[in-house]
Amino acid sequence: MPLPLLYNSSMMNPADLGKRIRTLRKERGMTQAQLADRLGVTFQAVSKWENGRSVPDVLMLREISALFGTDLNAMLDGKEPKPAEKKPYWIIAVIAAALILLAGYLQRTRKRDYFEFRTLSSGCSAFNISGSLASGSDQSYLYISDITYCGEEDHTKYRRIQCSLYEGDTVLDTDVYEGSEPTALIEYLKGVRFMVNQEKDACTVKPDSVLQIEIQAVNEAGTAVGYTIPVTSADTCSSTDS
Repeated sequence: MPLPLLYNSSMMNPADLGKRIRTLRKERGMTQAQLADRLGVTFQAVSKWENGRSVPDVLMLREISALFGTDLNAMLDGKEPKPAEKKPYWIIAVIAAALILLAGYLQRTRKRDYFEFRTLSSGCSAFNISGSLASGSDQSYLYISDITYCGEEDHTKYRRIQCSLYEGDTVLDTDVYEGSEPTALIEYLKGVRFMVNQEKDACTVKPDSVLQIEIQAVNEAGTAVGYTIPVTSADTCSSTDS
């Protein structure tokens, strides 16, 4: 059964990425040889990137973005990221790096010359979510990198917290905290990550499918509380074969 999602869709094509690298290089008055020297690669490698014949790996993309003083997200879609409320810039960089890691794997296994990215968000006012879906011709990767509680101030300590990602009634992934020291929900969520790999094309996702996160927590007095967080995105998927 395909992953259910609603997203804002963007697509990375090697040719588009190559054009952005060329533009950034020329804006800084550098030749291909000079850029290659700064990165410790051959100028032929730079030429292949700019012509869309190959894609730098994630570590090299980080070096390129640092050298040009641009954000990884901008390297992917050509747009400078907008500041998000209550979200430090490093979170955007982490998400972009995760997308590139997923893209690198898909590029080695894909049956078509591109992969698509979609952004996940929360449908609940008490929680913010940062996540994405990367899809190839026969595989899709769902990655949720950040869940932040932003509801009413809560200093309650919980001795057990379980956070599960659901597709309908099916559990895709679960994280459980049951340590010797009780912890606050906001602190626990800082370390929660979900990454799900399914062998399917995300473009086959049904728009009426349901994806949600459920949190069950038990405080020091033994009282249980729960939250349900709908995960939302766009219900369409655009694709272009190379």
